[in-house]
Amino acid sequence: MSDWMVTRSPSPGRRPRALSPLREHLRDTFWFAPTAAMLSVFVVWVVAQALDTVIVDSLKEDGDYETLDELLLTAFDNTDDPRSVTSVPLVQSVLTLCMVALSLFLFVLYVNTTLRLMRISHVIARIATESFRVAASMPVPVVGEDAPRLGPPTAWVPHEGRAGVLRDVHIARLVRVARKHGVLLRLIPRIGDFVVPGTPVLAVHGGPAPPRRTLRYTVSVGVERTYHQDLGFGLRQLSDIALRALSPAINDPTTAVQALDRVVQFLASLSRRPLDAALHRDRGGAVRLVQPVPGWTELVDLGFTEVRANAVGSPQVSRRMLAGLDDLLLLAPPERREPLLRHRELLRQAVDETVPAPSDRAFALRPDRQGIG
Repeated sequence: MSDWMVTRSPSPGRRPRALSPLREHLRDTFWFAPTAAMLSVFVVWVVAQALDTVIVDSLKEDGDYETLDELLLTAFDNTDDPRSVTSVPLVQSVLTLCMVALSLFLFVLYVNTTLRLMRISHVIARIATESFRVAASMPVPVVGEDAPRLGPPTAWVPHEGRAGVLRDVHIARLVRVARKHGVLLRLIPRIGDFVVPGTPVLAVHGGPAPPRRTLRYTVSVGVERTYHQDLGFGLRQLSDIALRALSPAINDPTTAVQALDRVVQFLASLSRRPLDAALHRDRGGAVRLVQPVPGWTELVDLGFTEVRANAVGSPQVSRRMLAGLDDLLLLAPPERREPLLRHRELLRQAVDETVPAPSDRAFALRPDRQGIG
């Protein structure tokens, strides 16, 4: 029986902001930030020049030509008469010094960040941080409520627009549309699925489909997955890192162990959370949107299957995986232990079939949270 994540809609002002194609495009480009910075500097410089002019005019009105004569030392022109000067770069000079200091600070920060990202341990830690942020942003389950009986769909809403990876759905807008038309909407693809124009993206239960115009900009697709609402994306990346580390070309089992550390940590945080689907309710408490999310078995398989298949030749990885599975078996409720026991048994069988020496088999199958010390 599937678990359900039952939720109430977040209060106004706390609903997660949906992604927009423009915002995601600007995040993925390399020209937007430098261009915006250049335009901002130009605007700030114009404002600073205007302030300098205001300062000179104020000093002239007060007749304080002595102070103005001192400020002429910072002027760009060759005038020596304080009565004929119109502006002195006072604010501009201070701003220039601040900009130089800020540029040095940003350069040091950029070099530090770049060097950190060249170290795989920091990359793995960043992936884990993003994954935990996704898990924390998911709705909190309401204890004691059962999933609604949906019944057969009464209408379908096809995907319109370009083909791509489903990266985001506008949950708040879908809930409002469903409430307004008295229906329940069920998202068919999961976040991270590739959707094709014309294929069903929403199933409607309890009435006709809402007008297409009301559902515009409720689904965002792109060329690649993002962390925004994708619960399994972090596990996918951690698994890929471990697979590359175990490839014959790289042969870096220590990196694979680091990736497994985070896989176990992430699965441990979800070991007792309801999964499989999230139910979003309107303010009246009625379920208006059913959003599929990966189930426990799918997440366990995603985190361990491919790594386990390539871990047979590395006792460091097999020992770490066994220790991680044992830890998860202690945390997971009885109904969630089957996939963990399955991976443990498959790993044991693979080691028994591949490693000829009994002592080597025993060593490879001895759980160790550090792999090999």
